[in-house]
Amino acid sequence: RSPLRSNNSIELSMIVCVIASTIPGISMNPIIAIAQDTLF
Repeated sequence: RSPLRSNNSIELSMIVCVIASTIPGISMNPIIAIAQDTLF
């Protein structure tokens, strides 16, 4: 039971990291596009 639990927590933390790194990219893309339109 213990190795399975630690394995699940590792997978969960990996999923959280992926989501946490994806959300800023999704929210920053329109901002970068608008900045490029206004600057360049």
